Amino acid sequence: MSKNVKVSAPKAVPFFARFLAEQAVEANNSNSAPYPTTLKYPSDWEDY
Repeated sequence: MSKNVKVSAPKAVPFFARFLAEQAVEANNSNSAPYPTTLKYPSDWEDY
């Protein structure tokens, strides 16, 4: 029998915890504008 078997103990992590971890990584890598930008389309001006 092979002794190269790696025993792994998967750790259960709630979905929101993974999302918050990914969000923290994105915040550290932000090379964009310091404020959020939105796209404006010609149809947006019809409301005014």
